[in-house]
Amino acid sequence: MKVAIVGTGNMGTGLGRQFSAAGHEVIVGSRDLERARTKAEEIGAAGHGTYADAIAQADAFLLAVNWWNIDEVLPQLGKVDGKILIDCTNPYTDDTYSTPADLGGSSAAEEIQRRLPAARVVKAWNHVYAQIVNSSPDFGGAPASVLLASDDTEAKEAVAGLARDAGYDPVDAGPLWSAYNVEKVAGVMITIAYVVGAGTDQALKIVPR
Repeated sequence: MKVAIVGTGNMGTGLGRQFSAAGHEVIVGSRDLERARTKAEEIGAAGHGTYADAIAQADAFLLAVNWWNIDEVLPQLGKVDGKILIDCTNPYTDDTYSTPADLGGSSAAEEIQRRLPAARVVKAWNHVYAQIVNSSPDFGGAPASVLLASDDTEAKEAVAGLARDAGYDPVDAGPLWSAYNVEKVAGVMITIAYVVGAGTDQALKIVPR
């Protein structure tokens, strides 16, 4: 799969590296072309460009930007019709992650789908710590779980395949409205890591009986 990475922070860089190592063609997108080039070289990506240029070359793109910048970023994505949009954002107002954005009871993923109706939105990786995507999803032979929420079955299956290739255990978390619940899981993970103080070298694992 050809995957564009929108955002060159810890999540975008880490997942881009993991996707590339799994054999997928990765194109790094950034507002800063020099940063895009540097990150592409760093993670072994096939190319780089602006957000719109990267997405134009890809089948899917990872939206890995801070929610408080979303109004600025979305208009820069270009044509996204038919593209799989992997949303790993969490709706917080700033980098303290202490104040959720007021989305009127909706989720970030649903808001993105509303604003980009022709994209095929799949919520994923928002509850996985950046430390894990920049190291390994393997915990003694047990892969970290990734919850996936989407109304598009084919898109969800494609992202599940991408997750498996990168070493994760994809778990179907239901339709897109369930992204609201998946985003709440991220809130719990943030609390465990930073309020309880357990750190970020851990992951959610769904264990079937």
